[in-house]
Amino acid sequence: MKTTKSAKASEQAMSPVDPITSLTSLIPSQTEQAGGDVPMPSGEGFARQFFRAWTRRLMLFCGLLAVALSLAVPLLSLLRVSEVTLEGQGHYREDVLLATADIVVGDELLAFRPDDIEQDLLATHPYLATARVTRALSGRVHISVTERTPLWALYLSEESVALLDQSMQVLELTSSGGGLCLVKWELFCSEEQSGQEQNKPEIRPGTAYRGNPAAIAKLGDIHAALQSLGYDDSPALVDMSDRYAVTLCLSDGTTIALHECLMPAEQIRAALGALQAYRQQYGDQGPMSVDVDDFSRVSLRPIPKSGQ
Repeated sequence: MKTTKSAKASEQAMSPVDPITSLTSLIPSQTEQAGGDVPMPSGEGFARQFFRAWTRRLMLFCGLLAVALSLAVPLLSLLRVSEVTLEGQGHYREDVLLATADIVVGDELLAFRPDDIEQDLLATHPYLATARVTRALSGRVHISVTERTPLWALYLSEESVALLDQSMQVLELTSSGGGLCLVKWELFCSEEQSGQEQNKPEIRPGTAYRGNPAAIAKLGDIHAALQSLGYDDSPALVDMSDRYAVTLCLSDGTTIALHECLMPAEQIRAALGALQAYRQQYGDQGPMSVDVDDFSRVSLRPIPKSGQ
């Protein structure tokens, strides 16, 4: 027996060794890895366990979130407005704007939308250019506004004048120009329709004036020209009823007629320069009539006083 066993051992030692088989024998089996009792889960089983674990976590998170919301909503309703402040107003009284905002101390802080209040302010008060409403958890609500500045007084009739800003926004209808430059303007729609009363557009506060585009552009050019020349004495009247000329009536009674008004800056500069040179040579003779053609050639004469 001993001889047979030793012979077999010598045969195994002399037989060639398979390297793959040798390496595989060194790797422990799944039963050995798990302690010899519990087998390792397969790929499908591991995915199922992972899904169940995260499902339980998600359900727990949703439950906690629902509890937190049920507690937070009553607490948020306890936030109240403690202070309402306003800045930027000039034309409107503070109580008028606050009445439109309709926010008082004690209101729920989250019961209103700032965007809605801003739109209500702009739609109700034409003088407002911008409105911004902010709120803080401390209960403070702040309203900041900026206002438009009236620049032109548009003559509509003997009893009605529309105040406009630089962008031709209608600010209000009144019976007087309020010391502004009065625009005597008969070109309400177009040159062909200027004499037809029924074609005058509806003019109401809060809307942009849509008249003759060429006349509106011409009026803007005149304003820009006066500003560029540093002319402080704004005209008391701009007569644009003549389609071929624009007449500026200064506060001292002097009139400047710009024929065609193709280059208002050059024409106004020529008119003011000629007026200044005339007064330096002949003295101040009162109101003057100044005519400027489309080549900026100037002719001027004193305006006769009444009774002469």
